[in-house]
Amino acid sequence: MALRFRILAADGRTPIQEPAPSADRVVDVADDVQEIRFGRGAGLEVELPFPALSGLHARLVRAAPAGGWLLEDLGSTNGTTIDDRRLPAGTGHPLRPGQTFRLAHVALVFEGTAGSGRSDADVAEGTGTIARRLVSDLFARRDDAEAPQVIVLDGPVAGRVLRLARRDRPYTVGRAPSCDLAVDSDEVSREHAGFTRRWDGVFVYDLGSKNGIEVAGARVIGTRRLRDGDRVDLGSIGLRLDDPEDRYLRSMEERDAQPPDAVIADVAPAPTVAPPTVPEILDVPAPGVRADSARAPRPRAATVPITTAVFVLVGVAAVVAALLLTGQ
Repeated sequence: MALRFRILAADGRTPIQEPAPSADRVVDVADDVQEIRFGRGAGLEVELPFPALSGLHARLVRAAPAGGWLLEDLGSTNGTTIDDRRLPAGTGHPLRPGQTFRLAHVALVFEGTAGSGRSDADVAEGTGTIARRLVSDLFARRDDAEAPQVIVLDGPVAGRVLRLARRDRPYTVGRAPSCDLAVDSDEVSREHAGFTRRWDGVFVYDLGSKNGIEVAGARVIGTRRLRDGDRVDLGSIGLRLDDPEDRYLRSMEERDAQPPDAVIADVAPAPTVAPPTVPEILDVPAPGVRADSARAPRPRAATVPITTAVFVLVGVAAVVAALLLTGQ
């Protein structure tokens, strides 16, 4: 069974100050599935990588015996609404095919079971694929501003930038002036490496170079997907990938890996303050206060002057006794 969810443009904002994308996605679920979960967390039936959503935000459950569906909020922070009415957590609400509902600021249209008349373009996608495509759609709307870029770290052209503005277009790096990024180095072949930005990430591959390609010290054989911040070495020339799209997805993964309390509070715990150290000094009575009045036990170090005073008193007593004996 396939269920269609049309995700509409949202009126909220993402961390990169851009509305959420519009997308038409088809989700494959088993014929006997009893629930479809929505949220930001990984592994859900409909994964929506937007910070305003809770990790487990809402779900659709079968309504027996009629066979329809009920929409239920699962205690989300920013709520689930139908017809501008927020649903109480834990209570199912009937959802009709064609009806729009919102998870936080993300609007979805539930179109029910997709019929056999689907076009070839309506290909059902898996959980992780939907999330990645949604983020890809979002960054595609940013045009050149948020495109991944390859930055030269070493050599005579250090600091130069190759912007991967167009999707599915191969960009070449090499010594030849015809390359998209020309690098003047004897260790770099005329056409050394290629970079391609696809919907599922940025990929690098060798173009038959003499000295090969290394990523994080490992030789690249065939094609390798890069992550934001990866270093690519072409001989002695180093390149670094700056990929805002991958960085956004990674921030969602790291957020989901935090304990639930940390995700909700989003505030670091207060540092532990050590108790103050008690100074090892003698207590001096204040004026008008008897020295033998009740007080907290003194530190052990304070007994040293008292012992000295005892010896002095014993010595004085011995001298007085000697004088008395002499006087006799």
